[in-house]
Amino acid sequence: MPATQKALRTSYLGEWPTGPYDYGGLMAVEAIASEDGRRALRRLLPRRDNWLTYVLVVLIVLAVTAVSGMAYATYSYAQRYEGRLLPGTSIAGVEVGGLSRGEARARVEAAIRPRLEAPVSLGWRDKSWTVTPADVKARSDAEAVIDGAFAAADEAGFLDFARMRFVDADVGPSDDVAIGYDPDEVRRYVAALAKDFRRRPKDAALDYSTGWVEITEARKGRRLKVGKTASALLGAFRGGQAHAPLAVKIVEPEVTSDAFDKVLLLRIGENKLYLYEEGAITEEWVVATGQPEYPTPT
Repeated sequence: MPATQKALRTSYLGEWPTGPYDYGGLMAVEAIASEDGRRALRRLLPRRDNWLTYVLVVLIVLAVTAVSGMAYATYSYAQRYEGRLLPGTSIAGVEVGGLSRGEARARVEAAIRPRLEAPVSLGWRDKSWTVTPADVKARSDAEAVIDGAFAAADEAGFLDFARMRFVDADVGPSDDVAIGYDPDEVRRYVAALAKDFRRRPKDAALDYSTGWVEITEARKGRRLKVGKTASALLGAFRGGQAHAPLAVKIVEPEVTSDAFDKVLLLRIGENKLYLYEEGAITEEWVVATGQPEYPTPT
């Protein structure tokens, strides 16, 4: 048996010297055993300068394992958003992150529908009409905005998904949807409205079918100024206003009741002549109706 192993055996297994009083031998054996044991342990344990190497190796292994795990988790996370919008994507004020194209379109259309159906009233005196953006064929750019959001999702890289996965970052875009109006469509709508709004002027006239003078009063006409009204309506749509004024032109009659300020009426059966002033009888005379005793007043 080698001396070192024997020394260890003597030290740790309790083999005592055989002599009854061999204390000196015992102490020598114990000393040899202790020294040889320490040397053996030093040979079994790594050297001090190797500890740093072992620690670095362990740290590298742990780091590689962690990075590999993070990479796999990021890859799995990115796969979940394949063909879908990035987290945090907002369109027209609604959250659409994680939705497919069809789901995003349905949600955005529902969000902007009230804007396309918001009524604007057109009024003048006792006349009023209501029109919505849809009535003038207004269109939104929702589809283009959705396309842009999906383009941003396609361009997202590994680091973007890592930020989303591990720090809960929202990298999706936030865009509004604009409502577009065709001025020609607005003008066509107003032009059609103008036909219903228009009223021709009416001249004043005399009516004596009853045997007495009756004056039919003149009536003013009106027509819609299509260009100005269309501009006002377009401004109300774009500004989110609930009312828009009608631009109206008043058309005067050619003959007014002033033309009949004074009217003479001869009633032959009565042999009388009546003077009407402003539609009312102010004078009357007995006159000749083919008889000399009834002179006609002058």
